[in-house]
Amino acid sequence: MLRLIRYFELHGDQIKADPRAAHAGILALLREALHAINGDPLLDYLALRIETAEPGSPVWRKAVDQLRAEAPLHARGEYGAKL
Repeated sequence: MLRLIRYFELHGDQIKADPRAAHAGILALLREALHAINGDPLLDYLALRIETAEPGSPVWRKAVDQLRAEAPLHARGEYGAKL
């Protein structure tokens, strides 16, 4: 999850400018995070919305923005506690 958060921090402008190029990277990191945390209903839903929407469409952008806001709530600190 931390890698996904970092991706958003480093590539925020690129995501807005070229959603198609960012689409695969966002999905790959999200799927990896979901596997590591054994799934999460909200994150599964966002993954589905991002995967099935056209990159750059209003639905896609809304789902990515929601994921960007939600991701820090699912990150774990060095002791395994949610941050």
